[in-house]
Amino acid sequence: MDRDNLYYIGRKIIQRKYPWIDEIIYIHRYDDNNGDHLWSMEIFAKEEFKKKEVFLDKYETEIETEMKSLFDMIGPKDYEKFDKVRIY
Repeated sequence: MDRDNLYYIGRKIIQRKYPWIDEIIYIHRYDDNNGDHLWSMEIFAKEEFKKKEVFLDKYETEIETEMKSLFDMIGPKDYEKFDKVRIY
């Protein structure tokens, strides 16, 4: 997977839709159990948003669903999967 494409999606689609996002980082790891390459997104929210919103789980789920769809549209290899989103 081309990391530049992921960051482009993050900045142009996800961050524009959710303006409370301060920074996006992608994590790539290898799953020893089945050989998959797993990609995760870590989102760092702006402080004022974190103070206002108590539960971030609904945003994690919403963005994760959207990212899985966008990730599949990029055309990953068979062994590449989008795994999860975490908001900090």
